[in-house]
Amino acid sequence: MKRLPLLAALPLLCASALSAQPLMSVGYFNGGGDVTAGPGGDIDKLDVRQITHLNYSFGLIYNDEKDETNAALKDPAHLHEIWLSPKVRPA
Repeated sequence: MKRLPLLAALPLLCASALSAQPLMSVGYFNGGGDVTAGPGGDIDKLDVRQITHLNYSFGLIYNDEKDETNAALKDPAHLHEIWLSPKVRPA
């Protein structure tokens, strides 16, 4: 009986190994600045030839991060609130 969970998981393990890509390059963009395009990066200038996947989020959460570089996220009055980039705010 101890082998039953392993046998049940075997098809899932094989499927993920067969469908896995050899390399994956992920770009992260949050609407106001990102790792891939640099702080204050513009999604229109993101070089998509360098990435295979894009993780895009519309808001950041104020968490008083130690090395935060975005001045808008440093206001302690907004702790744990969601900050939206002006690009995605309703008009």
